[in-house]
Amino acid sequence: MDKPCILIIDDDHTLRKTLSDILRMKGYQTVLAEDGEKGLVVL
Repeated sequence: MDKPCILIIDDDHTLRKTLSDILRMKGYQTVLAEDGEKGLVVL
């Protein structure tokens, strides 16, 4: 079964990384973007 994937968009690098680490420990995949424009490109 594929892991659910969560897109994290925030301009604070530390917050993005921390949230990503926590979610990965819980079994999620994460994709990071530093702003909404870059987040839309990822989608």
